Amino acid sequence: MTVSHIAQERLYWKTSTPFYINRGDDYRYAANADKLGHAFAAYAITTVVEQGLQWSGVDAAVSVWIGAAIALSNQLLVEYRDATSTTRNGQSAPYLGWSWGDMLANTAGAMLPIAQH
Repeated sequence: MTVSHIAQERLYWKTSTPFYINRGDDYRYAANADKLGHAFAAYAITTVVEQGLQWSGVDAAVSVWIGAAIALSNQLLVEYRDATSTTRNGQSAPYLGWSWGDMLANTAGAMLPIAQH
């Protein structure tokens, strides 16, 4: 997760801006395909943390909830940084800004392992 945040810092989160909610461009950008990426990332983080904790002897139910909490915390940070940053050249981009759709996808991805449990 740290490597991912460093890469995004270099590519997208260059200049701080006031908090911005993306109310339109986000849903036209990439035909919402990025929502699958958000859901998958949250699912993957939840599952990896869950499995690691279970291998360490932590109860399965506790493991999946901790994994989901870590995944949602990570994805919340990504959304916050998107909402308070511009691109490398200081310009806004259609995919930047707080996205409720992204947060919904993040939540669905993190909650799927809980539902499976």
